[in-house]
Amino acid sequence: MNLEYNNPSKSTNLSIMDTDKNTKTRKSSLIPLLILAFGVVLMATHMYIESEPGAIPLALIVVGAGWYLIDRHTHKKLNSQSFESLL
Repeated sequence: MNLEYNNPSKSTNLSIMDTDKNTKTRKSSLIPLLILAFGVVLMATHMYIESEPGAIPLALIVVGAGWYLIDRHTHKKLNSQSFESLL
């Protein structure tokens, strides 16, 4: 006879933790995406006005994209580690 006890509080805590992490992930990835978008808009205006991209828009695009990718990678790593610790 196999008796298993399912603890409902574990699943509730897991769902609360997941939604909390998702909101943190969205908030932390908003700034790099805004910097990236600003760099793209600035580059488009420089291309239209001066017919060449400037160094500042290129730097904004590189910094925004790099920051977003690093942030995404660290959140992915932290989420997988916290999920493994729950098992």
